[in-house]
Amino acid sequence: MPEAFEAMKEFFNYWYSSNIMTLCITSNKKMGDIEKMINKYFKPISNTNVEVPDYGLCVAPYSPQNCTKLIKMVSVEDNNQMKIVWNLPYYGNIVKQIHLSYF
Repeated sequence: MPEAFEAMKEFFNYWYSSNIMTLCITSNKKMGDIEKMINKYFKPISNTNVEVPDYGLCVAPYSPQNCTKLIKMVSVEDNNQMKIVWNLPYYGNIVKQIHLSYF
């Protein structure tokens, strides 16, 4: 257990950096109160100049040949639930350059 804790601390200390974070606050409180809360909880977060890797250069986990198959299955439980997962390309390197559109 101590090894896992040390690994988690190391991950936190490396990746918890203000330069890769975005903060969005929605509240019905007065602006002065919100500003005090933000300064109290978020100002201490330091900037360690972390560089986020470009995951767009990684190999896709599934090839087009594996993504074009129809799979039929019979449920073993009667729970009326279905989970659908889309494998989308990584856009992290251009997300700040484009806006999102809703259709």
